[in-house]
Amino acid sequence: MKIPDTIQIVLIGLFIILIPLFRTDMTVESNDLIKISGTLKNDPEYHYPVRGSSYARIDLKNYSNREFYFYVPTYSIKSLKRNNFFQEVKAGDRVKLTIPKDEYENKIKNLQYPTTWQFVNVFINTLGIESDNKVYTSFNDFNSAYKKDGKIGYFFPLAGITLIIGYLFWKKKKKNFNR
Repeated sequence: MKIPDTIQIVLIGLFIILIPLFRTDMTVESNDLIKISGTLKNDPEYHYPVRGSSYARIDLKNYSNREFYFYVPTYSIKSLKRNNFFQEVKAGDRVKLTIPKDEYENKIKNLQYPTTWQFVNVFINTLGIESDNKVYTSFNDFNSAYKKDGKIGYFFPLAGITLIIGYLFWKKKKKNFNR
């Protein structure tokens, strides 16, 4: 059974209109976070893979016995670059990291994590980084970048409606042209 082209376009348009509803809220509150401090094992690494989003990886000596990697998500990277984090902070420097409390409780404090069937390297989201004299990024930077990124969601309903209306006008024009 073949689905008519008009129904296909309308369904695709409706899906595009509904895309913003699928976005989950990732904003964080200060009471959901905890600060830990440590000494950098090596220089912070900035990764920009060919596919996917950029991220930073931080290794602390204090947590190296269980291969914890503190992962800085894309939403915080711009703040780190703007504040010269990768140029100023080097191996041996002391830093304070702001991480989610649940990851602290479930991963760092839980001595049975990771188990043998899990990956050796455990990534922990890092939403804030500061040194003794400077705040490089905070959870507020993460929240504002996330909200700013969400503003593109207003484009999707407009694009879906434009697709449907454009297709219907094109089909009507094509039908009139063939007469």
